[in-house]
Amino acid sequence: NIVPGQRYQKKLDDGQVSKMMSIACQHPAGRETSIRKSVLENKYNSAKRANEFGIEVDSNPTSVQARVLPAPKLRYHGCASLYPENGAWNMRGKKVVNGAKVGIWACVNFCNELTEDQVRIFCGKLSEMSSTTGVNFNGAKLKIFHARSDQVEAKLREVRQQAGNMKIDLVLAILPNKNGSLYGDIKRICETDIGLMSQCCLLKNVEKSSPQFLANVALKINAKCGGRNSVFADIPVSLPVVWKQPTIIFGADVTHPSALDDTAPSIASVVASQDWPEVTKYHGDVHAQGHRVELIEALEGIVKKLLLSFEKQSKQRPKQLIFYRDGVSEGQFRKVLEDEIPLIEKRHGRLYTMRSRQLPS
Repeated sequence: NIVPGQRYQKKLDDGQVSKMMSIACQHPAGRETSIRKSVLENKYNSAKRANEFGIEVDSNPTSVQARVLPAPKLRYHGCASLYPENGAWNMRGKKVVNGAKVGIWACVNFCNELTEDQVRIFCGKLSEMSSTTGVNFNGAKLKIFHARSDQVEAKLREVRQQAGNMKIDLVLAILPNKNGSLYGDIKRICETDIGLMSQCCLLKNVEKSSPQFLANVALKINAKCGGRNSVFADIPVSLPVVWKQPTIIFGADVTHPSALDDTAPSIASVVASQDWPEVTKYHGDVHAQGHRVELIEALEGIVKKLLLSFEKQSKQRPKQLIFYRDGVSEGQFRKVLEDEIPLIEKRHGRLYTMRSRQLPS
């Protein structure tokens, strides 16, 4: 018999993930109430072991000094602007700052429940909402494909092959509500194997096609296809450290396989801002590396590529570097600090010192 209440270390299925999220995603007030209730019900102060060791648990949460940072003012197309409230903002009646151009796009339908006419109607609604939002779908050519979940790679390669020498700006995939590994397969094949930008939509959302859903997808499409949804209205106020001199902002993380997996590689990713001083567009690099290796391998080469991309987009060299590093435990922090930061500084120095020497005097 399995003793109940043990920690489960294997990968959760979709239903378990959904249930866990519904429990974990609470408003702060609800979470505090739940914790207070647990403390009272568990009666820690009357527990035998707690008394033996002289442990006393305060039933009141610890109070700390905190402050609320003011939300930055955002600017949209033209003179439109707004202040976000409670972490959200409404773009109704506004357009994105810079709308991306979608010339050729394809829709791959993995749902037997949808006919081609229904798919075409949905794509029409999405195109119309995208245009209203400021994304340029004028004259966009659409091709619809139908596929089974077990032929995802073959169908995506067919989409790419049929385009010939023409560039496909977007692949829209309609997925069953329960799709297992299909979403991950599409992302991996499109954006690492074939080189296609993808946007996935669940069947239930396609069937409803609510204006809010269509608008959210339009914003994702715009950002993925090279547009910018919003920028800071007052950059010196919102980015006081960044705006004074050309600054590139890096973000890095390493994701490791599950606890019981002793063979799968770790995945390292590094992104960097491109459009100083707005810092709204980012270039990324993702690669597999050794099992549970926390230090990012080949970091120097990645940094060089991102620095050159920044220079190309911003038309100037970065003079200040900001590096955000996630996923590092307290025990690994010193090692990452001593190994990765010098590599970034070394590559920045070598790149621009060497190129300065090559310039004619």
